[in-house]
Amino acid sequence: NAAARIVFTAAGLAFVAPKKAHAAAAAPEIGLDGRSSLRPCEYDSRCVSTSSSTDPDHFAPPWEYTQASKDEAIAALVAVIKQLKGQVVRVEADYVYAQFMSGAPPSVDDVEFYFPSPDKFVAFRSSSREDNIFKGSVN
Repeated sequence: NAAARIVFTAAGLAFVAPKKAHAAAAAPEIGLDGRSSLRPCEYDSRCVSTSSSTDPDHFAPPWEYTQASKDEAIAALVAVIKQLKGQVVRVEADYVYAQFMSGAPPSVDDVEFYFPSPDKFVAFRSSSREDNIFKGSVN
């Protein structure tokens, strides 16, 4: 997927985030949908999600954490987000929402992580506030 790149690997964690955005857009809907999973990406978005399994351009597989417990994995993830200068917006028992600044001019990337029980897998969604991957790229 040309719209995605690996942004970090640390503490046994990795996630895929969109390329840098070039224009700001409204904040996306965040949180779990009615099926207790993260929302899939919209077709024309700068987004990747473990919930976009029917859309190969926006899908990335979940990863398995190696920490002994979900609480330890969440703590390690929060530490990595802070280390990378991200802002941790919300932490719940099985969910983390963070924001990163990227691009020039700066834009917000909304990143969500979901730790479904009892699995040791982490689902994620990373979406730039850029509303269309083609906006500004066609000459």
